[in-house]
Amino acid sequence: MRLTASVADGATHTIALRFVDDDMKTVGILASSVIEFQDAGPGRGLAASVRFSIGPMGFPRAGDYTFVILADGQKVGGVPLAALEPNEPPT
Repeated sequence: MRLTASVADGATHTIALRFVDDDMKTVGILASSVIEFQDAGPGRGLAASVRFSIGPMGFPRAGDYTFVILADGQKVGGVPLAALEPNEPPT
């Protein structure tokens, strides 16, 4: 992912990836790292490219889930996904 910040926010931030269910209950903290943002160019503030390797994982049950992206503990984005029962056709 590519994240941006203003110069006023500072260059060092903790980025985390949390996995939550449809009730926003945490299923797992998948990764956390301190990232140093770099100057993105004149008038563009700061930016960082972040990659997390999450490896194999399981789902407690079928349903909707989200990978929540946090910067310094605040949600800055998310990626939704659905876990289906085996043999359940996708909709």
